Amino acid sequence: MHQRLTDAAPNGKDEIPRYQHKVGRSAVAFRGVFWYAVSLLVPAAVNFAVFLITSRVLSPEDFGVVALAVTISMLAVALGPVGFGEALVQRASLRADHLDTVFWLCISFAALVAALMYAGSQEIARLFGSSMLGILIPIFALKTVLELASVVPNALIVRSMRFHLVALRTLIATLISAAIAIAVVLAGYGLWALVFAQLAASFVKAVTTFWTSGWRPSGLPRLQALRELARYGFFACGNEIVQFLGSRADQALIGLVLGVRPVGLYNFSRRIFSMVNDVVSGALGTVSHPMFSEVQHQPDKVRHGFLVSTFLSSVVSFPIFAGIALVADRAIPLLFGDQWIEALQPLRLLCALGIISCIGTLQSSLIKSRGKAEWWFYYQLVSSLLNLALVIVFAQYGITAMLAAMVAKTYLVWPVAVTMTLRLLDMRLAAYARQFAAPLAAVVVMGAAVLLAREFTGTLAPAIGIAADVAVGAATYVMALLAFASRRILDLGGTVLSAARAR
Repeated sequence: MHQRLTDAAPNGKDEIPRYQHKVGRSAVAFRGVFWYAVSLLVPAAVNFAVFLITSRVLSPEDFGVVALAVTISMLAVALGPVGFGEALVQRASLRADHLDTVFWLCISFAALVAALMYAGSQEIARLFGSSMLGILIPIFALKTVLELASVVPNALIVRSMRFHLVALRTLIATLISAAIAIAVVLAGYGLWALVFAQLAASFVKAVTTFWTSGWRPSGLPRLQALRELARYGFFACGNEIVQFLGSRADQALIGLVLGVRPVGLYNFSRRIFSMVNDVVSGALGTVSHPMFSEVQHQPDKVRHGFLVSTFLSSVVSFPIFAGIALVADRAIPLLFGDQWIEALQPLRLLCALGIISCIGTLQSSLIKSRGKAEWWFYYQLVSSLLNLALVIVFAQYGITAMLAAMVAKTYLVWPVAVTMTLRLLDMRLAAYARQFAAPLAAVVVMGAAVLLAREFTGTLAPAIGIAADVAVGAATYVMALLAFASRRILDLGGTVLSAARAR
């Protein structure tokens, strides 16, 4: 275990080092991708199994009311000082009083919002027309407290790029919450399986985050420390609010306009998308922020790392999301039951967003690591406000129409983020676009091959048909990618091997 950070800076005056590894930064970054991938792949598999079991037992209404309760809890988190955790990661010079100040700021806010959630739970339940929501909101206030309490130790783990600790924390939380969810749902307690699983995951993550970080609060908050973190921290907090508006506020608006069942169908689609997206983009996104921050004054290294990450994420994300959209009509009724067939088109539309989600994650990490958090804040703010406007206008026509409008909007405003990225990297558009060309062309070939093969496999049993789709798609994608970008793939493989040897 690393030396406790509070011991390294007992007076709040000594700087806390960012980087204490003996190997090169690129090796640490690739190792970080490995460990974070482990922390995503195993939990994703476990969570998928839990999701599979619960979705076959529970109804869209059950998923909808729990989704609304989680949304309200996460709104409370987003409104808090959680963005100051990013400020701790980004800041080049860090002291113990910075950590103490952010911790007590988070705890104070958590106590306030928990009290407000308890006091206003019945009014919120009446607003959404669900009495069960009034029972769940006070319970989920505990989740809010646990999430905010973990901001500082989590930031220290990310800052030091000790991603094996992230993996350990996530694995433990996932296994415990999964065991609880399966036991409760099989015992016949319905939606309480989802409730207890959520609380257990937050509790275990909080405990293991403090344990693995080795940090404990050692002093009182200081106004000077807050001032030093304020500029980046407030913009990062704004980003958290904007991200909430873009990722969860739509569920609240759907609940207000259409009711609990449509929220359940929408949440079902979003959960499948999120599980895949977390695996595909989560590792690169989490590693890229501290990595770009570490070399922010070395433009060539930033540019090279960004292009490699962009190409790699495109190679992985494009075929996965396109493949899910292709097989969803066979997979949803087979795996989850006919009650979820209404979620087919929403899921396909979310896959269209997934095609560029990894790219957006890397753009966000780059922009924020260069101290331009306000740029990303304003971009996300405008995008999220447009999303909310589209939800308000199109939700009355159903979630499919609403999502179609949101996807179209995302692709229309994305060039703004591209412009920000090119400006920071001092790069031409053609050099950036080349990272997507080969993966995109290979995906087009893959899709054509799968649709053609369905002329011959359309009458097969669903399970066999899905296996045929996957086999045809994977084979054609790999062959097409090698045909379009064999040299780039070989160079990337050499980089990974070099990083592994450096270990």
